[in-house]
Amino acid sequence: MRAKGLLTEGYISRKEFDSYETAYEAARAQLDAARAREKTAAARITTADFAVKASLARSSVSTALRAEAEAALNVAEANLTDTTVTFPSAGVVAYKAKESGEFVKGGSAVYTVYDLEKMLVRVDVDETFVAGIRL
Repeated sequence: MRAKGLLTEGYISRKEFDSYETAYEAARAQLDAARAREKTAAARITTADFAVKASLARSSVSTALRAEAEAALNVAEANLTDTTVTFPSAGVVAYKAKESGEFVKGGSAVYTVYDLEKMLVRVDVDETFVAGIRL
């Protein structure tokens, strides 16, 4: 320190030297505090960078989960469409082969339906009852 040499040679008083030394120590403390603040700011920036990367990763995961859920919904809608039971003509259900909730392979018979308008019946009737038969 230059002031020490000036004090030794008698160019400045002890009081002036102490004043310079105090100012020097205060400036050194301010410099140390500024360096500590700089390190804290750098650590906060690093933490913020990690937080941004984590948020981006969570966003990517959320996007993937949404796409997965949409695909599952599309499959469910397709399955629902495939579960519609249709009949080729109007009629009366004569036999129900499966219950609600059962799994059925495509093309399997679920109901037996009779079209009563096109029904043909062949019956053996005793001759004594023929007079009582009506359409």
